[in-house]
Amino acid sequence: KNGMMSASVGGSGGRVFTSIPYDPGWHVYLDDTEIKTDAVCDGAFLSFDLPGGGKELRLRYEDTWVNYGIKITLLGIILLGIVMAMEFYRKRKALKGMH
Repeated sequence: KNGMMSASVGGSGGRVFTSIPYDPGWHVYLDDTEIKTDAVCDGAFLSFDLPGGGKELRLRYEDTWVNYGIKITLLGIILLGIVMAMEFYRKRKALKGMH
């Protein structure tokens, strides 16, 4: 749901291999502490070491390109607003000069 998966875990821990394609956007948390992830099978799949004693395992995907896209879009809107304001004041000044 919304780029996140969760599961209850227990036991002594160990290495977890997933069928999730590896991408640096995946983050793994055990009881709100982030766990380092690795790529296995020639970089194809997500894997991580799961320490023992945890209760809640969460996997969350954060697409970094979406954040870049949002920032670029906002910058474009701001620049468009500046250009429109400059054009408005330029035309307003030209109309005042005609009178």
